[in-house]
Amino acid sequence: MYNILICDDDRHFIEYLKEVIFKCSESKQIKIFEFYSGEALLTQNLYEDIDLIFLDVQMEGMDGIETAMKLRKFEGSPLLVFCSGIHTPTSKAIKANPFRYLMKQFLPELLQDEVKEILEAMEQRKISPYLIVNCLREEISIDARDILYIERHIGKTRIYMSPEKGKYDTSKQWLCHKKIGDLFEQLKQYGFSYAHNSYIVNLRYVIRANRLELELLDGTMLTLARSKEKEFRKKRNYYLTHMERREEKWIG
Repeated sequence: MYNILICDDDRHFIEYLKEVIFKCSESKQIKIFEFYSGEALLTQNLYEDIDLIFLDVQMEGMDGIETAMKLRKFEGSPLLVFCSGIHTPTSKAIKANPFRYLMKQFLPELLQDEVKEILEAMEQRKISPYLIVNCLREEISIDARDILYIERHIGKTRIYMSPEKGKYDTSKQWLCHKKIGDLFEQLKQYGFSYAHNSYIVNLRYVIRANRLELELLDGTMLTLARSKEKEFRKKRNYYLTHMERREEKWIG
């Protein structure tokens, strides 16, 4: 089941967008929640359970950008799509980290193509979690599969990105406000394991492990703590026999 939220003060556009979504959803089971103002949306405790948000930029009262910035303070990271009839993307809107900017005047065929791509991206996020991370004043959402390892860092966590696909600038310091224990609970079912009390590792990037240390894909060497060794090896063996098969499905 996928939960989609539409917030727009134009009820006719909501009905039109719903028709397009259901037409493009194929066999996906979808439930749609409707709101007609940012204020009404923020009174509901739905954010953690939402997979995709279509948010009108220009609404009476609180506009879509302000609503999006307030929503980002809650747990979860649903895919965000801004909708507008007259506005073009602004630097303020980009800070809300939208996945797509949907113009309401798109021709029906183009709108359907856009919505189909958005639904495919929503489905992908359901398979692999995304995290909100910061670098200076830049905030982006990252695919957990691209994380090399996560380290405790002054009350926060530091995220080290894989250089494998060149998607992220690995020279930057990416920080997450969540504690390492909370991130582990979120990521443990996706191939992450403690190698030390100070860091958790994405097992897909471990190319060598002995009793003292690990070597990651980019050449990073990490200490394997004695207290974590037994559980780490158990999880790595499970990953090698099960998780890699799941990743083949992700790629396919």
